[in-house]
Formats: sequence, C-alpha cells, structure tokens
Amino acid sequence: MRNWFHKVSVSLVLASAFAFITGNTATATDPAHIETANLYVATIDPANNDYGSPLSVYYDEQGVLHAESKCGSYAAHLFKASYDTVTDSVFTGLFGSTSPAAQLWFAGLAAEGEYNNQDGTFSTHVVPTVDAIRCGDVLAAAYNTNSGATGHVMIADTLNEVGPQNLSPGKIPGYASAIRWDVMIHDCTSSAHGSVDTRDGAEQNGQDDRGLGMGMIVLYEDANSGAIIGWKWSTTTSTIYQCVNPNAANYRPMVAGYLAGPGLPTGDEE
Repeated sequence: MRNWFHKVSVSLVLASAFAFITGNTATATDPAHIETANLYVATIDPANNDYGSPLSVYYDEQGVLHAESKCGSYAAHLFKASYDTVTDSVFTGLFGSTSPAAQLWFAGLAAEGEYNNQDGTFSTHVVPTVDAIRCGDVLAAAYNTNSGATGHVMIADTLNEVGPQNLSPGKIPGYASAIRWDVMIHDCTSSAHGSVDTRDGAEQNGQDDRGLGMGMIVLYEDANSGAIIGWKWSTTTSTIYQCVNPNAANYRPMVAGYLAGPGLPTGDEE
C-alpha cells in the first residue's frame, strides 16, 4: 500500500506555496524525485531558468543551477536524477523515449506496461481515483488541438479536497457538479499556474519566469466513481478542460499514475 500523501487545508496550501523558496518543506515521506524538485525550486535563479529543448539541467563550477527543459523531459529528468536504477533504457521500455513528450507520458501510464532488465521489473500504473493520488504521482494530459503542444505533464505534491462545486452547463458534459481538489504541482512550463506559482512575476522586470517551478491546478472528481472528469490550469482561470467527451469542446483527458520498480519508492517508507 502506498502511504505517502500531503493533504492539508486550502489556507495552509496558499500560505506555504512560496515556502519552497526556503528549501524547508520536505517531509519524511517525500519521495526522492519530489525532494529533487523542491531543491531545484528553492535554488533556481529566474535568469538561469528557461523553457525549451534540448533538456539541460546542471550545476556550474560555482554550484549555480542552470535549467532548460519542457514538461515531459523535466518529469523524466526528475526520476532519472533521483533514482540510480531509472535509466534511459527504462524510459524507452515504458514510454518509447528516453525523454517522452506529454502524449507519450499519457499513453505509457494508461497502458500500465512493464519493462524488464538486469535490475528487475519496472512498470507503470494508473491511479483510478483522485483521492488515491499521492505526492510524487504523475499527472499527464493529452491535447487534441493543433496548438503544437501534445499535452502537459506535472508531478503532484500537495492535494486538498475543497468539496462539491456546481458547474455551469456544458463545462463538463453530463455533470452539473463535481468534487473540486486544489493540487500543488511541480512542472516545467512557459505559462505560470496563477499567482501562487513560484514563477509568477519572478523575472527582474516583473514578468513571469519560464521553466521549472511549482504552481497550483484544479482537478474535478466524479462524486460517485472518483475519476478525474476535468481540470483547470490554475485556480483563477475560467476554462475547464473536460475529460469525458472527445467530441465536445475543451477535451483534454488526464491520467494520474506512477512508476514502480527496483529503487523506486513503494509508499511504505516512514
């Protein structure tokens, strides 16, 4: 059973959103890739943080962190930088790429596949309900638009159940209400997740930073099944991306999942 979980009140989430700058937020149950992400957020200077490719995350001779990445490559980097057993071959075996884009993350998690090497068996697993999402789980959305982006990948950190919320007609087809969750996430993006994002206004000129950081999104849960039926980019945006009807507007399905295998956390750590 996977035990790690962050679940606190909305007020505490908002008050602590920028505490990651201090580097004092890791808990005894944080998986290693979250600890790595926290360290990056605490130490990155916006001048050395960028959204782009190819992936490049390194410390220079003065110990200064430099980072350039996109969402899928950054998520893969966090795992490979945190677990010696998670290699390029493991990612190729599970996702078809050493640095999978969002669409490959989505497909690889949904497939619940396996890859075997000399260390043992690695696998991907779907988390079927929102309340089963744990700190360190991956959230991967697939886009069906022609925007150029294939989707978006995030790593869940803190989850908070806000409660039932009425929905405007058509926002999520077939639903008049849903359970809302506010979720603090780690990702790499060119667009900050609202005002609680560590990249919000972080540049010297007051503009939002682009690159790795932490922000808050919203998940909408089916009150009966617990499934993700929609999500929002931030708590302040009005657009809800729905996950239920491919033929309706704003369809961007999301899968929650995790990686398992030798060297990876089981959730039983204390």
